[in-house]
Amino acid sequence: MKSTECIGQITANIGQGVCPAWNSYVCCLKDAFSSCPSLSSVIDSTVNTMKTTYAMQPQFADISSCPDAVCSGGSGGSGEGASGETASEPSVVEKTLEAMIELSDPTTFNLQSYIDAVKTKIGASANVNAVLKAWEIILQYALPEGTTETQLKAAIAKAMNVAETAIKIVMAASGGRRLNSNRRLAANADVTITTDTAENAKSLKTVSAGAAVDSLKSELGGDVVVSKEPKAIAKVETKITTETSKVSDLKAQVESVGPDVGGTITADENPETESLESSNSRFSFIFAPLLILLVKMFQ
Repeated sequence: MKSTECIGQITANIGQGVCPAWNSYVCCLKDAFSSCPSLSSVIDSTVNTMKTTYAMQPQFADISSCPDAVCSGGSGGSGEGASGETASEPSVVEKTLEAMIELSDPTTFNLQSYIDAVKTKIGASANVNAVLKAWEIILQYALPEGTTETQLKAAIAKAMNVAETAIKIVMAASGGRRLNSNRRLAANADVTITTDTAENAKSLKTVSAGAAVDSLKSELGGDVVVSKEPKAIAKVETKITTETSKVSDLKAQVESVGPDVGGTITADENPETESLESSNSRFSFIFAPLLILLVKMFQ
């Protein structure tokens, strides 16, 4: 049955949001029966009824505010007449990306300039909002053999005058290599220090590979070497509302504005609160009554 095929559009598009998934389902039905004008009002009535019903489900409350679907066949959306004289606005979706912006000098970063650059790249119709969540200094140390995470964290906190809670450390397995010392160096430890201002980030970037190294040597009782130079990263949560057709290009477009803000950008979608597989399964289950109703209608 065509209605069974169309329900698959919901699960296929749920990753783009509730509205794109719903509208893809509506368009699948409308396009399939575009050659039967007499069914247009029946489909519209059924879709509107089910839209209201499922909007009462907390996880699908957004359905009530979804714009009318714009379809290639049949009437444009559930709010239009069969003539289709009034075109609906294109379906839109909001996506959230985490942009990691590496800058040589954190104090040169301007959030509004970043927002403007992203909006220019995507198009004037896009709505872009961004929040600077934190600054991170990321580097790598080679340490005296036997150094523990607890020891290193305490030493960094003292050397750089930061709270231990602002320090994240990933210790590698001990490997051991000699420098100009009687102490062997363990394998590298990856260190991330979080701060809230560009000024602090700039200072920490400088001191972490400079004056702090001598302090770490004293605290840890052996050689400390900066294995990888520190990077200053601005973590920027970026919410973009744009046409569904443009969603697949957002990551590349955000990353491409790096030169416009004086840095290099790596962007990723924020982790979902649940797996896509779980969302798809639940979406299909919730819409099962709609599927049954439409199957009966078109038999």
